[in-house]
Amino acid sequence: MNIRQLLLMQSVFRCETSLDVLKLVGMQANPKIFFESFLELDRKNMVSILSFDSNSIKSLLSEQFSDYFVEEFPIFYLNK
Repeated sequence: MNIRQLLLMQSVFRCETSLDVLKLVGMQANPKIFFESFLELDRKNMVSILSFDSNSIKSLLSEQFSDYFVEEFPIFYLNK
C-alpha cells in the first residue's frame, strides 16, 4: 500500500459524518483506489470498508466510474 492509499484510508476513519465520507470520496480524481484489493486489508477493498455509507457506495458504483470496474479487482466477492 502506498502513502496516498494509506492516507486516504486513515482519512476515511477520521470522518465524523457520512457526509464527510461522501465529500472525501468525491474529492478523489481517480476512484480506482477504492476498487483495488489490498493484502494489508485482508484482501478487501475500500468499497467493502465504505459499505456502511450508502451515498458513498452509490457514488462509487455509478455509471460515471464504470470504466474503472475491472475483473482483476472484483468490487464484491466473498468476505470472511
